[in-house]
Amino acid sequence: VLIVLFGPLSGAHFNPAVSLAFALRGELAWSMAVVYIVAQVFGGLVGVWAAHLMFELPIWQFSITERTGPGQWFAEAIATFGPVNVLANNAGILRFAEIEKMTKEEYLFLVNVNQLGTFLGMRAVARTMRKNGGGSIINASSVEGLAGMASLTGYVATKWAIRGMTK
Repeated sequence: VLIVLFGPLSGAHFNPAVSLAFALRGELAWSMAVVYIVAQVFGGLVGVWAAHLMFELPIWQFSITERTGPGQWFAEAIATFGPVNVLANNAGILRFAEIEKMTKEEYLFLVNVNQLGTFLGMRAVARTMRKNGGGSIINASSVEGLAGMASLTGYVATKWAIRGMTK
């Protein structure tokens, strides 16, 4: 409904970065891009002020705290693309090494990317999905998460862990 109502005003995408990309690719005239971006920024400010009023917060707030990290990036994604209903986790790197030759650092690198990355993805969306009444999390593992394979001890361990987290 919002896109139908405000589409002609904002370009139907509500994101100044998208308007800029369209203009750079020649899909949107620069004169229209400026109009869209002004409308999109104004709409964003009005939305923030409305949220502050709803929660009885001061309309103007100032902070010297730098905010960054996965939580902030996730919030930006929600603000840009809308609530998350589906997460497809498909992180995976592969390192061949016999167990006696694999270093602790190599093993932990596999764990951090494959296993911890999957966990962090699930954790990032869980609260939003529960709040919105549910959703789907799809964790891609590997056939190695079922059987194992020589020289892939670290990889296999992470893929078994993903199966366990998913169950």
